[in-house]
Amino acid sequence: MMKQSIIYYLFTLVVFSLVMVACQKIDAESFTPEDPSINFDQQHVTVGNDVEEIELEINANLPWRIRTDAAWITLIKANGTAGEKAKIAVQRNRTTEERTAHIIAYITDASQTELLLTQAAGDPPPDYTRHFYVKTSGTAGNDGLSWAAPTTLDKALDEVADGDFIHIAAGTYAPTTALTGGTASDLKEYTFEIRANVQIIGGYPTNAQEGAIADPENSPTVLSGNLGSDKARHVVAVTAVKAEDQEVSLKGLTIRDGNAGGSGNISVNGTNFSRAHGGGIIIGGAKVLIDNCQIIENTTANHAAGMYITNQAVVTIKNSSISKNSASVAASNGGGIWNDGSTLYIYNSTVSENRIGGVGGGVYALNTARTTYTYMYNVTIANNVTGIFGANSAAPGYYGRELSEGVMVNCTIYGNTAGGTGAGGGIRMHGSAKLNVFSSTITNNAGGTGSGIDMSATGTNEVNLFNTIVAGNTGAATQTAGNGITVSTSIVGSNVYDADGVVVAGATFDATTMLGSLGNHGGLTQTVLPIGTGNPALLYGLNLLQLQLLSINHNLEEDFVTQDQNDKSRTGKTVMGAALPL
Repeated sequence: MMKQSIIYYLFTLVVFSLVMVACQKIDAESFTPEDPSINFDQQHVTVGNDVEEIELEINANLPWRIRTDAAWITLIKANGTAGEKAKIAVQRNRTTEERTAHIIAYITDASQTELLLTQAAGDPPPDYTRHFYVKTSGTAGNDGLSWAAPTTLDKALDEVADGDFIHIAAGTYAPTTALTGGTASDLKEYTFEIRANVQIIGGYPTNAQEGAIADPENSPTVLSGNLGSDKARHVVAVTAVKAEDQEVSLKGLTIRDGNAGGSGNISVNGTNFSRAHGGGIIIGGAKVLIDNCQIIENTTANHAAGMYITNQAVVTIKNSSISKNSASVAASNGGGIWNDGSTLYIYNSTVSENRIGGVGGGVYALNTARTTYTYMYNVTIANNVTGIFGANSAAPGYYGRELSEGVMVNCTIYGNTAGGTGAGGGIRMHGSAKLNVFSSTITNNAGGTGSGIDMSATGTNEVNLFNTIVAGNTGAATQTAGNGITVSTSIVGSNVYDADGVVVAGATFDATTMLGSLGNHGGLTQTVLPIGTGNPALLYGLNLLQLQLLSINHNLEEDFVTQDQNDKSRTGKTVMGAALPL
């Protein structure tokens, strides 16, 4: 009897299951999805010329998304369900023309609707140059047009137009507003955003009065990313659009305490500003002069602790130091400067003591889609380190990567250390990169292969040495490694080469007795001097006429070529390397 009951129960369960499956099949086959339907409550919206957040009413019966063709609009709420509103942020219109944007809301490609947004023209700038004055005691309520009525730096940056000036008294300043299009409630998004082609001058006395003169050495003006409970991703962000006969100029400033890191970009004026790059300063698509500035002690949780230059910006650095910037993670590249598809000129400046977990400790040149140009005159790249968390990381000095082209004139590459067995202690080239080196000294660097210069096997790389010393580097059996290096009137290791790249018989170089240590020898940057009697670096170098011809043939700036790194004339001398002896 029990057995029959069990059989009956199992039979009933099977029949019930079959019925349920059949019902489900009938329900599924009889279900008809809704046809997508979507439209904006309004087809045209007009807004003012200032920053504004706007909610957009969307009538939709299914989940939706929005997109826009305008770089000056940020999508705050870009997707939702039936009954929800979209939200956008409109950037301030700093042009003098009305502008329009199209907002597309869609469920599918075949089911979408469009809204036209028109923003009023910006206020016309005054027809005269204005000077704004900033002190730590300044208030946003002041007009900032005199030292007697100083304003805040954030207020001055918001008010200026192309051609204006901002004068900043000594003290420490931290940003209080987010990058355009950033999240206003996120302290990390705070930055000193430079939106116009203005001149910013620091170093005035704390209590500056009319007629005050800037003296940054004795009255330091510090722009700091230290916000107390957090740090800014970029202390300074230059978003100004290039304009004819205009540029952004930064003079007499110390930029420090930024901490790059995070995911994603913020689009401003058509440039994507990466949260992950540029702890000290990020420059996108602008023309910028940096003079007598210190970019120091910034950090990154991703890349480019000191500077990040992108989107075909044109940047000139003079009389400045990019030093002691570092990474907090192993997967990080570009300690001092990352030049990404832009043009960079560096004069009489130092890139030193930057520390990174990955590659490119000092100067890192990389963009895989367009050529990156880096021109260095009288530059010292010293004591930078890669692989600080234990990785075998290359190129602590200069790293020229894909499609990069570089020039070094009177440069000292000294004391840079690659992580572990990482290659190229002084210089490394990779991915069809090119570098011409004139009258420079590459010494005391450490790398696993090519302790002075390493040429990667990837791509067709090229380094041309003229009147240059590559000697005294450690960690590898040879001073250079790989293919693509040409040598003319230069020293590599103990060998001395003539103009045709032939070893000079009977001439031997010994870096331990013929090169001094890095130090101050009268110039704006530290250098290494050739020393000792019978030193071939003093005897077999190029003379003045040969240097002048070299300058013409390679389109170099002759004033630098005919002097050494300490601004001493090479007239009557035949000295290889960056510096003449005392």
